[in-house]
Order: sequence, then structure tokens, then C-alpha cells
Amino acid sequence: MAAHSKEDDLVLDLLKMIPEDRNHKLSDIKNTDGNTILHEVAASDAMIFAAIALLERDAELLTASNELGEKPIFCAARYGQSQTFDFLADKMELEILSPDQSKAHLQRDDGTTVLHISIATECFDDIWFGDKKRNERYKLQKLKGLVKLLVEKDASWNMSVTSQATSSCSTTKDEKSNESPLFLATKSDIKEIVKAVLNYTPEALKYTNKEGMNILHVAILYRHIDIFDTNSTAYR
Repeated sequence: MAAHSKEDDLVLDLLKMIPEDRNHKLSDIKNTDGNTILHEVAASDAMIFAAIALLERDAELLTASNELGEKPIFCAARYGQSQTFDFLADKMELEILSPDQSKAHLQRDDGTTVLHISIATECFDDIWFGDKKRNERYKLQKLKGLVKLLVEKDASWNMSVTSQATSSCSTTKDEKSNESPLFLATKSDIKEIVKAVLNYTPEALKYTNKEGMNILHVAILYRHIDIFDTNSTAYR
């Protein structure tokens, strides 16, 4: 409950009260969704000191999976928590892992990746407050810090997978997509992800979806003129 409420000091105080020689490791303690305390803590940058203390206590929390096969770093990516994502990525040494090695950390059991979730989910953390325009700008700014690493380590942008955006604040209806993150980002007008993917692999500009459209067609369809104008010259 304390972790879910993002009460950092309370989590730290409770952690101190748990004997270190107790029979069960922290990574073995999970809620009904299979989440460990680190899964819950990873959903907020405000809890980063709690995340540090938890991993000092039980390093196996870093790679513990919930019922969906998500590691805690997946939760940090879902909610756009860049500080926590960077911290967990550093602990996993994600920068030096190959995409295949990173797959176990950045993809869950149904094939959904952190890049899909960063684009597709609409239930971000408590920090998305104020007017709608500010929400969108702040959300994109928080995501921007994740994009480069996610694109480099998450090869799903060049394939079609089925994703299911679920989380503790998800709606009762599952959201699924058979499109790659590049097309999802184009539809959602997330320019940072479109730019990062195309910088990493320019040939993706000519990839087509199941309707035979490339991202320029999609940008026109959804009236995202900036994406079209930025990339149309490169297509020629």
C-alpha cells in the first residue's frame, strides 16, 4: 500500500523494520498481479531512493517478473519515469547488452514491448496533472529521455506484434495493436519516437503496414503534417 501511494519515506522506514534474516526474499513477495514492491516503486521517479534501497536489500528484484512477464523496468517505461528507467537500465547494464539479450527485460510474455507501451498506454502516473495541453507536452518530454535507448534495444519497431496495454490503472477493455511502434507513434503524433526510429534505421521510412501504407501515408491520414513535412524529402 505504501509503495502504491508513492510514500517514499514510509517505504524506507518499513524496509528497515523487516529483519534481513527473514525466511522469504523481497523478490518472492508479490501482490495479486504478481508485482513485487519494486514493480510498484518503479512507477514513480519520486520513489527512486526506495528503489535503490530495495535493490541493495535484494538484487533479484531487478529481474523478477509479474504475471504478464514484465520486469520492473517495464513499469518505469510505461509511466515515462526516465530517472527510474535509467537507474534500472544501468543496474541491468542494458547499454552493453545486445537487442537479443535485452529482449528478456524489455518484452513481456505476449510480445508487447516497452516501446509499444510507451506509445499505446493512456493511463500515465499521477504527475500528469493540470490542463490537457500541459499534460501532453509534459508526457512527451518525459518520454523523450527514454526513446533513444528503447529504439536501440527494442527491435519491435521493425515488426508487427500484438500488444496489450494493461496496467494497474488500465480500463476494463484491452487495447491491442497489430502495428509496429513506428506506425503507432506516427498515428499518435509522437515525433520523438518517429525521429529516433528513422535516425536509427532510415529505411524504415519505406516500410508499409498491412494496408500497404508507409508512415507518410499514415501521417497524411491522421493530419500530422509536421511528421509528413519532416520526412517527405528523405523519401524521394
